[in-house]
Amino acid sequence: TAAGSAARQRRPVVAVAAVVLVAIVGGLAVIWPSARTAPTGSQLVDCAEAIAIDGRTYQLDYYNDGLVSIGQLGNRLAEVTGELRCREMGLDGQSPPEQVDGVQALGVAIGSVIFSVPGESTDRTIAAVTPTGVRIFRALGSDPLDFAAEITSIGINMESDGITRLATITDPPVVAVLVDEARSTPITPGAGTWLGERYFVVFVHSNGLTTTVPYLVDERRLGQRSISEAWANAVTAAVEANTGEP
Repeated sequence: TAAGSAARQRRPVVAVAAVVLVAIVGGLAVIWPSARTAPTGSQLVDCAEAIAIDGRTYQLDYYNDGLVSIGQLGNRLAEVTGELRCREMGLDGQSPPEQVDGVQALGVAIGSVIFSVPGESTDRTIAAVTPTGVRIFRALGSDPLDFAAEITSIGINMESDGITRLATITDPPVVAVLVDEARSTPITPGAGTWLGERYFVVFVHSNGLTTTVPYLVDERRLGQRSISEAWANAVTAAVEANTGEP
C-alpha cells in the first residue's frame, strides 16, 4: 500500500535530552510522547516524572495526559510525602528500585494525591492529582494489555509520531476478536527489526484511558506478542477504507 511504502521509509526517532533507552522483559505500556519513539521491546526511561509506592515504580504515561478528570478517578490511595532520585527509583537502567516507605516521587510535587482509576488495577495504573492536573502513571515492567476496562475501539496511528490517527476500528465484534486474541497471546520478549509496514495501535478504554502499543505488520508483532494475520487484515482494511489508498 502507499501508506505501507511510506512507512517503510521511516525509522523510529529517539530523543536524546534527559532520556535513556533500556531493554525490558515482559513489555510495558508505550508511554513516550510524539518526539520519543522507541523500537519494540524497549522503553524510554524518562527521569522527569515517576512515583514509587512500597518499592513499585510508576512512570508518567504521556499518552494519557489530560484524558481523565478528577471526577473520573476512583479511591484515594495515598499522598506523595517525599522525593527520590532517578537511580533510587530504578530509572537509570542500571539499578533496581530501592525499597522505600510511603509514597516517594521524582518530578511530582509533594502533597500530590494518589488515586485508583476505575477499570485499572493499581498494580499497573495509578493517577496523581498534582498542581498541574491529573497525571496517569504506569507501573514499570507491567503488561500493557493487563487492563480490566472494556475496549470500545482500536485506533491506528502513524509510526512516525505515534499520535496522528490514520483509522479507527469501531465494529464491536471485530474489536472484541482482536482484543481477545492480543490479550490471550503469551508475551514473547524480543525486539523486532522495524522493517516493513508499522503503526502504533491505540486501545481506547471505556474509562477514558488509552493503551498504545507498537505494531509491526510484516513481523506480526504487537508489542511483545506474536499475533495472527487477522490483525493485519483488520488494520489494513481500516487504513485503506479511511485513506482510500490500496
